[in-house]
Amino acid sequence: MAPGATSRHGGTAFKTRWFTKAARKARISDSELLKTIRQVAEGKAGDLGGVWRSTMAKSIKYKSDAFEAIHTSAKAMHKIGTIDKETMRSFDESCLVSPHALGPKAIKALRESNHVSQPVFARYLNTSESTVQKWESGAKRPSGIALKLLSIVQKHGLQVLN
Repeated sequence: MAPGATSRHGGTAFKTRWFTKAARKARISDSELLKTIRQVAEGKAGDLGGVWRSTMAKSIKYKSDAFEAIHTSAKAMHKIGTIDKETMRSFDESCLVSPHALGPKAIKALRESNHVSQPVFARYLNTSESTVQKWESGAKRPSGIALKLLSIVQKHGLQVLN
């Protein structure tokens, strides 16, 4: 086998010293590299000009692919210490999607679609019954963590909060 080559799971990956060091730092195993190479061969990954981007499930939602690339670069720069925590927070704020606002009718419809009363809905969301009543009447609007929880319930249902 050639110097810098690694063979695992029926494939060979050729790496330079620089690549090996970068892969170790990013905690990319040889098996993950070979998996990505197979995805490229099967057409399940995109070419970004010399960098292969593998299709994977995203847990973080970005405003666009461009914002994802910017945020990923900023995150790497933060990890090696070239940008500080405050700057990284501003990148988070700029690049990540915030949950959309829900109106009173939408909140009531969400609660009713999960077949629960206001007190039960309030317990799931760790808030008071009066807060849920105010949201549904339009006297108050959910924000912050409450809005995020409502968007999670909207997407996955109340059972996800058990």
